[in-house]
Parts: sequence; C-alpha cells; structure tokens
Amino acid sequence: MNYMLEDGSRALEVATTRPETMFGDVAVAVN
Repeated sequence: MNYMLEDGSRALEVATTRPETMFGDVAVAVN
C-alpha cells in the first residue's frame, strides 16, 4: 500500500500480507 505524503512529492510504502492492518498503518503514519 502506498500513502502519498501531504505535499504529494513522495509516497510512504507499507508492505503487509494482512489488509486489515491498513487502519493501524494510517494511525502510525499520522501520529
């Protein structure tokens, strides 16, 4: 999964085999 940075210049890539962890990934990235 790729999460674009706020300025749109790059993306943060998170590799996982469990899609249900997506919400946890977002919480870590935001906090």
